[in-house]
Amino acid sequence: MTVTAFATPPNDAAICTLADVKSYLRLPLSDTSYDAELTNLTFVATDQIEQYCNRPIVPKPMPIERHDGWVGDTIELKYSPVTSVTYVYEYFAGFLNNLSESTPSNPIDGYQLEYQTGRLIRVFTNGFPRQWYPGSRNIEISYSVGLSPTPPTLWQAARELVAHIFSQQEQINPSNVPKFTGGANSSDETETSPELWQGLPYRIEAKIKPFRRRSIA
Repeated sequence: MTVTAFATPPNDAAICTLADVKSYLRLPLSDTSYDAELTNLTFVATDQIEQYCNRPIVPKPMPIERHDGWVGDTIELKYSPVTSVTYVYEYFAGFLNNLSESTPSNPIDGYQLEYQTGRLIRVFTNGFPRQWYPGSRNIEISYSVGLSPTPPTLWQAARELVAHIFSQQEQINPSNVPKFTGGANSSDETETSPELWQGLPYRIEAKIKPFRRRSIA
């Protein structure tokens, strides 16, 4: 299926919305018979895609991280890409230093962040790197990660996955679900991956595989 127009999908808690799925399934918005089930499946599909990709897709807060200040001037966050930072605390001698981001337009004594890689660099006012205050687990960071906006391919894959699960449950006439040729090594819509993620149609796996990482950490 070719998506000829794409509006940035909302990133509340699922990759796609109920309205996205109903449009894909050709269900009138006025028909609320399956709304609860379809809404639940948007979360199921999001969870399956994120597990397959080994990474958060919908922006979400990560567990608070604590790092040693002995590391030098750079800390590698466990997750990326970073979408926002809630705080960066540097504890020393019983005091808390609440650091702010240093940018070209606001060069301050604080930190710089490479959002795509999660590299957090301690800097002087002039932007030059400086060492984090030495200590054991004395650097505390709260931040969120994900893909924002959601890539159109993943948004489409989520809609297709919801439709696939829903049709497998035979809750609607399967003829309502758009049919596809599955792609490489697949001649039918029902053919699925034989590997770890059994049951995932080839055509959906092909869409999400480019976003897969070996490890979330």
